[in-house]
Amino acid sequence: MSETTGVEREPLHIPAAIEQVTRWLVAADSQVLAVRDTQEEAFRLCEDAERPQHPEGVEFRWFLLDEIEQDGPWDMWMFDGDEHATGYTVTPITIGGGA
Repeated sequence: MSETTGVEREPLHIPAAIEQVTRWLVAADSQVLAVRDTQEEAFRLCEDAERPQHPEGVEFRWFLLDEIEQDGPWDMWMFDGDEHATGYTVTPITIGGGA
């Protein structure tokens, strides 16, 4: 378990792909933690790890860091009347495309 996050660091396994696919890289405070198949799974991993550390009623929101390009990374913020950066980011990565 990472001392700064509630997510246990996983060995990274990036599958070889003949066709180009997108996977989602999960990081906390710039430390890579996991890769997920979908954006929703990546977001849920971060939210589930952070939720037990905060009272009920806290809301998590995701903001695209580069709104012009529209291609991640996404940054998770916590709202409890005020807004707080959580340090979690989810970034799309493209794998494959060659063969």
